[in-house]
Amino acid sequence: MKVKMLVTPPGGRREFEKGETYDLEESYAKKFISRSWAEPADKAAERAAKEEQERSAATAKAKTEQEARDKAAAQLAARLEARGKIMIPADISNLSAGDVIKLAQSLSDDQIKTPDDAMKAIETEKARRNPT
Repeated sequence: MKVKMLVTPPGGRREFEKGETYDLEESYAKKFISRSWAEPADKAAERAAKEEQERSAATAKAKTEQEARDKAAAQLAARLEARGKIMIPADISNLSAGDVIKLAQSLSDDQIKTPDDAMKAIETEKARRNPT
């Protein structure tokens, strides 16, 4: 009977190494299996295939998650680059409240509903462009 060793048996049985497959007489194989030193080779192959499948699924999931993070980062970089091309007038006080809100909405992802919200968004964008 073919068995795959789960451990190296204690007591000086160094001819059986962990992870190796051996063809043993049925009585020895059953003793090794009952002592949890080995498992049937077909079960070992099944377990190894399942572990490989789980590793592959985890790798695919990690790759998908990384691609999503990369895509989000690229989109953010593109938005920031596009915002950097929008001109902010030096004297915003000459603009109407509606124009200030529209300008702020083009510079921020936040909800801009009031002129105060707009001024905060514009000041935040100015600070991003000119860090001191």
